[in-house]
Amino acid sequence: MKILRGISIAIMILLFCQFPVFVEQYRMHLEGHKKEAERVFTLITQAAKSSDKSLDQYIEKFSLHKDSDIRSQGELMTNAQARYLFLCRATDALDRINPVVRPLVFLGYVDFDIVIETAHSFSPGILITKEVLFWGVFGLLFGLFLFSSRPQKERIKDRERFL
Repeated sequence: MKILRGISIAIMILLFCQFPVFVEQYRMHLEGHKKEAERVFTLITQAAKSSDKSLDQYIEKFSLHKDSDIRSQGELMTNAQARYLFLCRATDALDRINPVVRPLVFLGYVDFDIVIETAHSFSPGILITKEVLFWGVFGLLFGLFLFSSRPQKERIKDRERFL
């Protein structure tokens, strides 16, 4: 039973050590999406400049047009701008965050399409960083909590023997 408990705790440590690896791979996918969104955003900005309008004026011109096809182009540009700004905030937040609060920031800026993309291409590994050490210790404590507590029946028997 002790061997099984030890193996279970070791598995918890390894699983928790994968979180920083997953976040790093997610961040790389996020960076790729950001670069693509930046390319689109730059093209829209250049189009606005070539027609002597600010970006907001240019998008508004399309968004308020009577023709629904042209109006939908304004919506596309608005969505492209919003996506680019979101991806910039997300990459900046993940790059600058303390490992202890990284899960909260990760969840705050999560893009589920990119999470699925990352999960499909995820390669397990172990990074040699302070963050992995932190998550390894956290996995150890979590594993000890889950697998080292005695069953309820044993605690009741001990209590009855004592009384």
